[in-house]
Amino acid sequence: MIGFLLQTCVLDELTASLCEALTQDADADARLRELERGNLFVVPLDEDRHAYRYHHLFVQYLRTALVRREPQLVPELHRRAWRWYREHRLTGRAIAHAQAAGDVDVAAELVASKWSALADLGQIETVRSWIAGFEDTQLEGHAPLAIAAAWISALADDPDRAARFAAAAQRGSWDGPMPDGTASLESAVALMSSAFVAGGVSSMRTMAQRAAELERAPSRHRGLALELLGIAQALEGDFGRARDTLSEAVGDTTLPRQVGAAS
Repeated sequence: MIGFLLQTCVLDELTASLCEALTQDADADARLRELERGNLFVVPLDEDRHAYRYHHLFVQYLRTALVRREPQLVPELHRRAWRWYREHRLTGRAIAHAQAAGDVDVAAELVASKWSALADLGQIETVRSWIAGFEDTQLEGHAPLAIAAAWISALADDPDRAARFAAAAQRGSWDGPMPDGTASLESAVALMSSAFVAGGVSSMRTMAQRAAELERAPSRHRGLALELLGIAQALEGDFGRARDTLSEAVGDTTLPRQVGAAS
């Protein structure tokens, strides 16, 4: 039983399937029920006893013991956890365990693929918490992640960090479509630069036009590019063209998005 306790203590929530993934023990459900019957510091999280957690003080003791006894096992347990969470589309937990495992590229891919959809839903703080798990150099060295960090910093009213990560994205490289669905890094940078009004209204229009050319029709990213282009045209006084552009943008911006679980 001590092995089961140590191998599952990296988890904040215990289910039979998840525990089996970490321990490679098919009897996880029976072990969880045995722990509850023995009053061994497990707390059920639902009436059906499908999920549990360890008592806070007990789990701290177990994690300290795990690091002392088998430090090399810790990243592997987190790796097994993020694989299970990713498979079950629980993105936030997958990111946390990937970061704990030191699998920066995996965590970066998950954040880069989900941040835009969550930002559209107003879940800025969720994405900020994900990004906070990276060092700034890691953010700057991964172009899609730098794009995400720049946008979230801007939305959180932190223009200095937004400019820093925008510059990193512009210096970066990426082959093919971006994880967030943007057609390319060039398009993502153009969209970002237009939205940030970097270089004034004329540059805003030019960048939005370029992004609209690069994005497929119809797509939400093209819709955003057209929306920014229409705003720039209106600011320049070209109201007739702005009206036509914004009308074209409506169909693209109302396309549905697929969003996985953020938790």
